[in-house]
Amino acid sequence: MNPAPTAPEPTPSPALLAAGLAQILRNLCILIAARFRLRKIAPHTCALCSYLNRLAQRFTRLMDRLAQGPLPPSRPRAPRPSGTPHPSVKRPRHHLPTGPLWLIRAIPNEAACHASQIAHLLAQPGMAEIIATTPRAARLLRRLFRLLGLELPPFEPPAAKPPGAPAKRESKPQKPRAPRPHLPSGPAHGSYAPGLRPLRKNPA
Repeated sequence: MNPAPTAPEPTPSPALLAAGLAQILRNLCILIAARFRLRKIAPHTCALCSYLNRLAQRFTRLMDRLAQGPLPPSRPRAPRPSGTPHPSVKRPRHHLPTGPLWLIRAIPNEAACHASQIAHLLAQPGMAEIIATTPRAARLLRRLFRLLGLELPPFEPPAAKPPGAPAKRESKPQKPRAPRPHLPSGPAHGSYAPGLRPLRKNPA
């Protein structure tokens, strides 16, 4: 009797990862809004919900771009000129807590359940590799993972340089400096220490 054919494992998809994470973040946002009376949650309810909604939208857009092809390398930000004046009016920014496991301590049981759901999502074949090979996704999730006590997947090592690429110039070893000469600690000629009279020259 021939064994039943096993179902093939689903291929990792950035869209599937984005949809699963967005659903977990929406449920977490609903939970925070329902627990707004808690002492630790009350001052940060609106800011946390806004952060989670923005995170779900940005992560979904990033995964949609990743599904279309490899992402271009991120451009370094140009430094602001020294003579450029800063805007006089700035919007007040609410600083979210950044301590590790803060959200788990604020809502112990429910937040831990959502953290386990994210861990289960990343445990599926290929899901952690998508984040590990996309530095932008890791930057987006760093604060959330810190609040929930999760660890980011380890980054893959950079690809080896193609043959013929110029090798990096090695720095020359620095020569050790010669020790400074030891100066006597006693008083010099013509000086005097406290409590001693200075030397006087004999009159000619």
